[in-house]
Amino acid sequence: MRKLLACLLICCSGILLARVQGQQAKSHAPDKFQVFGGYTFQRDYGAYNGFAYNTSCYDSDTTECDPFAPFNANGGQVAFSYYLTHHFGLTYQMTFTTTGDRNVLSSGGDPTQRIGSQSYLAGPVYRYSIMGGGLTLFFHTLFGTTHNILNASTANWAFCYSETSDTAILNCTTNNFTLATGGGVDVRLTRHISVRPAQVEYWTEQIPDEDLYPGETNYSLKYGVDGLRYSVGGVFNF
Repeated sequence: MRKLLACLLICCSGILLARVQGQQAKSHAPDKFQVFGGYTFQRDYGAYNGFAYNTSCYDSDTTECDPFAPFNANGGQVAFSYYLTHHFGLTYQMTFTTTGDRNVLSSGGDPTQRIGSQSYLAGPVYRYSIMGGGLTLFFHTLFGTTHNILNASTANWAFCYSETSDTAILNCTTNNFTLATGGGVDVRLTRHISVRPAQVEYWTEQIPDEDLYPGETNYSLKYGVDGLRYSVGGVFNF
């Protein structure tokens, strides 16, 4: 009888231990799906920048009058990531930024310009967790397209010009091939919630000449525009 009870006790203990270990392994299993959302600050280089002009531009040649001086844009970003393995996955990212209205000249009617951008990118992502999964580092390289909306209030400050009608276009759009590469860090707060204090990316676009100058037939140029993008926000893990 004692041997029978001992055998039952050992069997029950083994089953219970296996169940507990299985639950622990499941609780520490890497997340497959991840959703990020947050604020994005963008620094643009290489694009025409009427924002840099002021009343002294006609009297002096300073860096403040540089038509290609860098400028800032603000917005938001949403990204969805699915991990095929513990380390490798795929990311789909949507970023929306705008410069807002800016007075580019304090005389002559105070013309304004606005640049709104919508980028849709996808590509591989790699992650590596440390500190027992409390801290996750990641790196991604994404490809896709950016839709730019370029607005101006007067012809003198328009971004686009029609070669066929020989007139400035106050509102025009471009669709450009875009590459973004970078990474960041996630800090886990709970089982399903993390905070992303920093995500830094370098991005570059190729704007076709025919988008800025519709009707142009003598050139097949593409203008390179690039910049740095910083994002911060929250992450949901599943």
